[in-house]
Amino acid sequence: ITDDQLKEKMKTAALTHLKSNLDALVAQGVITQAQADARYTAMQTRITEGKGHKGKMMFHRGFGF
Repeated sequence: ITDDQLKEKMKTAALTHLKSNLDALVAQGVITQAQADARYTAMQTRITEGKGHKGKMMFHRGFGF
């Protein structure tokens, strides 16, 4: 597997995970579908353009070092 293939698989996995989480929040009534769509689009742009944490390791609960 090449570096580019790995990066693509990681992007796909991240977006799939994000979509699943947003769908759950919509189903629970925590956010609206419009809010979920906006968040997904924003994150998709960040992930696709490679704008992330600039070397910081982020954890699921938002803590970073």
